[in-house]
Amino acid sequence: RDEGWSAVYGDASHRDTLTAAGVGQATGFILSSAGTSGGGHTQAQTASSQHTTPAGQPGQGLLPGQRVAGRYTITRRLAAGAMGTVYEAFHEGLRAKVALKVMHAQLATEATLLARFRREAAVMAKLNHHRAVRVLDSGEDAGQLFLVMEFIEGRDVDKVLEQEKRLPLELVTAIALQLLDVLAVAHAQGIVHRDLKPANLLLVMSSGQPELKVADFGIAALKGAGADLKATATGQFAGTPAYVSPEQCRAEPVDGRSDLYSAGCLLFELLTGRPPFTQTNVADLFSAHLFRPPPRLSDVAPDLGAPPALEAVLQQALAKKVEDRFATAEVMAQAWKQAVSTPAKKGRADGPGVQRAAAAQGTPVALYAPGSSEAEREALLQALFAQGFAPTVVDGTKPLEAGAALLLAPSAADAVAGAKRLAQLSPDVKVVAVVPLGEPGALEAVLDAGIFTAVDAPPDPVELGRKLSRAAKQARK
Repeated sequence: RDEGWSAVYGDASHRDTLTAAGVGQATGFILSSAGTSGGGHTQAQTASSQHTTPAGQPGQGLLPGQRVAGRYTITRRLAAGAMGTVYEAFHEGLRAKVALKVMHAQLATEATLLARFRREAAVMAKLNHHRAVRVLDSGEDAGQLFLVMEFIEGRDVDKVLEQEKRLPLELVTAIALQLLDVLAVAHAQGIVHRDLKPANLLLVMSSGQPELKVADFGIAALKGAGADLKATATGQFAGTPAYVSPEQCRAEPVDGRSDLYSAGCLLFELLTGRPPFTQTNVADLFSAHLFRPPPRLSDVAPDLGAPPALEAVLQQALAKKVEDRFATAEVMAQAWKQAVSTPAKKGRADGPGVQRAAAAQGTPVALYAPGSSEAEREALLQALFAQGFAPTVVDGTKPLEAGAALLLAPSAADAVAGAKRLAQLSPDVKVVAVVPLGEPGALEAVLDAGIFTAVDAPPDPVELGRKLSRAAKQARK
């Protein structure tokens, strides 16, 4: 409170839920500015707007014509953030434009924030990638730290999104693959960004093609060569709440898979026009990241027409458990490429093109869904295809060719009846039932009917794939 931050817990139920999950203590560390912007776009920042120039004039910032370190002349103010203000400046010796970031004067006495500012320079200097904004210089002038970066003639992706509302799949794919390329190199060097969001991505048009630049490694974690340069100490929160991973919500150690979760959030937003979770306060956002299943593209933007497998790519990126996400940025990039290379069948996800593509190398599995809607079948087929299965829709009139079957049922009684029907046709089939398990005795009734295992509806794609894989393996024994 002394620093102008506000601690946000929501009501008592949110506090109890988050505390039970290990998020903060009674005093809380969930931080936000005094109020949140619409759509869940919340960024922690200091409340004070008073800045001091190197010349010591409070509240004005740097003015056009002022010089920093004797070689940078301020041209104009570009943006201000929690740590500092960014200006366009002119380097007298190189005769070139640069971006000059000056740390807010009132933060210069905070040892942790000073370390964070210096860390940004160290991280960005270490990361040698043409899609990461390069650091050219850093230093101190009149008691204030500054950081000099290459000047990018481009647009923030969040500004593009604000204007366009949502971006076409082709552009999002270009952004996704270039972003994952940067992350692959960063993660290999031990760097985790920890604050991926549209505002930290810049788009530059080069020969008519979009080129991505990733900026703002100010809260990145950098480990290596005996260093442990974490932007915040254990028990503190770093990131932007609409895009943080569940482990960030708990202030746990992070690795590259945390960035993949954040990438999933921002790519979901670029495709649909909103992030996966849109709660309007930080407590609700944290609770959603921790406990709520992510929405599907088709639920938020039914007219999107994205390839079926892309749905499952984002669902895996947004998995709650770290181990259920893609292992690396390279693996996620490959999955994205494969997903968008499969043409979408308008209104159907079980067309012959999808079936043939999956059957070429996937694990055979039968899908028996009597009485289900087409939308329910499509959602399951998309999830199965993306996780490497070769699903075949069956009607319960012929013996099954696959050793494992997925049964979709609206109730435990229907699941029992469906399992008996499949057992009559193929006595050795291993059935995984997707069925509501909230009613008392539902799980026991399903398992007593000889069903191999069950998944609560609506199913988590990763959990469903894991259980189907076990069923298929058991059927082969």
